[in-house]
Amino acid sequence: MHMLIKVLVFARDEEGALNEAKRILENLCGDGRFFDYYTTFDEDGYGMSGKDRWGEMAPAVKVCTSLGSSKCNQCPDRFKCYTTKMNEAIEDIMQTMQKTKRSFLEHLKQIKKYLATHSDDQLFEEDDFKYQCYSVGQYEGPSVWLYDQDGEGITSYRHLHNVLNKWACNNNGKPSPEYKDKDLYVVPADVHW
Repeated sequence: MHMLIKVLVFARDEEGALNEAKRILENLCGDGRFFDYYTTFDEDGYGMSGKDRWGEMAPAVKVCTSLGSSKCNQCPDRFKCYTTKMNEAIEDIMQTMQKTKRSFLEHLKQIKKYLATHSDDQLFEEDDFKYQCYSVGQYEGPSVWLYDQDGEGITSYRHLHNVLNKWACNNNGKPSPEYKDKDLYVVPADVHW
């Protein structure tokens, strides 16, 4: 099966963003990983993947973010993502985050059903129950649609907030020096699993 994931990376330009995203995608694909292969939107999908499957998309889009400007209305208040404007890249990121949340909630709903209708011994024998629990706890794979600059699945709004604000939470409210002179880019990729 194919899915369209997004990778958030810090880079000085689009080419650097694509190179960094490809490095991350290489680590997410192949040899026992969740994904078999990937195609970015600067590559030929050979009729099966990337732009051949999903249509034309920009290979990398700069994300317009800035600490201390107007509050993004997409994130829960307690995480306060800040953006200079609600641009298309931010909207795309938020829609992608919603896919991860929907997947989490769907699996959680199944877990709750099992807990309400099965004994502990029955749950111990129920493979689908174990699969649902496993899916809720995934940090990469088909339940996670958004990844950060380290290739970690973004599975909470807190994590997303930290990425959008250049990990200022770890540096007394200032962007991490590692990312200070870089911009945030979103890079879409078609992955097969």
